[in-house]
Amino acid sequence: MKRYFIIGYCWLVALFSACGDGEEIDVLSILEDERVAIREYLSQVSSPMITIPKYSRNGQLIDSLYIFNYTEAAGKPEHGNYLLLDYSIRRLDGTCEDSTFPDRDALDSLYVNGGPIYHWVSDSARFDYYADAARAIGAKGSTCEMLVPSQLTDLSGTTHVWQLSFYTVIEDLLAYEKQLIDSYVQQLASNTLETFQDVQGDTVTTYTLVTKEATGDRLIQEGDSLTYSCTVHLLDEVHMSDSLRKVSEEISQAIVFNPAQTGTPTGFLQGIQHLKAGNEAEIIIPYAMAYGAAEQRTTNGKRIKIPSFSTLVYRVKVEKVVAAATTGDETL
Repeated sequence: MKRYFIIGYCWLVALFSACGDGEEIDVLSILEDERVAIREYLSQVSSPMITIPKYSRNGQLIDSLYIFNYTEAAGKPEHGNYLLLDYSIRRLDGTCEDSTFPDRDALDSLYVNGGPIYHWVSDSARFDYYADAARAIGAKGSTCEMLVPSQLTDLSGTTHVWQLSFYTVIEDLLAYEKQLIDSYVQQLASNTLETFQDVQGDTVTTYTLVTKEATGDRLIQEGDSLTYSCTVHLLDEVHMSDSLRKVSEEISQAIVFNPAQTGTPTGFLQGIQHLKAGNEAEIIIPYAMAYGAAEQRTTNGKRIKIPSFSTLVYRVKVEKVVAAATTGDETL
């Protein structure tokens, strides 16, 4: 949705070069039909409207964003800030194509479990429509609808209407996340038997909060045969007061524990080494010790399971630990 116009323009020029006059007229007709449909759609909007013209690098007007049904708020983002937001993208006929809202009706939504995402604001991104909307109406509790013509995306002739819900503007994501984690740790304090911390650098800390006493007397070590079950959740300020956002149903695994295992968050590998057989715990992992800026997708790659910059909460039950040097099913 955020391709530069110049890419689409080059695609259009190449298309014109490869086809005859009749086909060229058809493409232009599609774009004209879109403009007619946009005018008709906007004519039915009764709320005040904000128009944001977008220009090419040589100063030519490409098209405009249209923002309506909006509420204004404080907090206009600057370069390097992050936006916490939910969005839904639909066509003019109401068909939903993608959404982060948990109650979405889009079967093909990219986000499996819904919920807000973090979006980095950059002045070098000329067509950053989330930031455009946030700069126009503020982003600390504001909402809006925004019409985005295909002239500003892929020249397909398909117009999209974005429903945006902004929660806050974040100036320092690490500091913001630390405050969020500290608040969650405090929330669980009454149920926590013991707390362990694993620090990376000066400020990034994974917390392991033990919530059930151990039956074993030995910590998990490299080479142990380990059986555990867990669910994985995302920590964000929108859902922190309820049951969090679950991104995996309970899974049970039997593994030979390797603290350098690839593909598993560093914070989890460090946190679970504080546990013994019988322990239950919550391992709270900041994004820098989880998956960082990388999205994690489902097995088929079609849906986003864990968004960028996500803080993870593993709810773990250690069922059995068998030391590497023992044989049989001796549980420690």
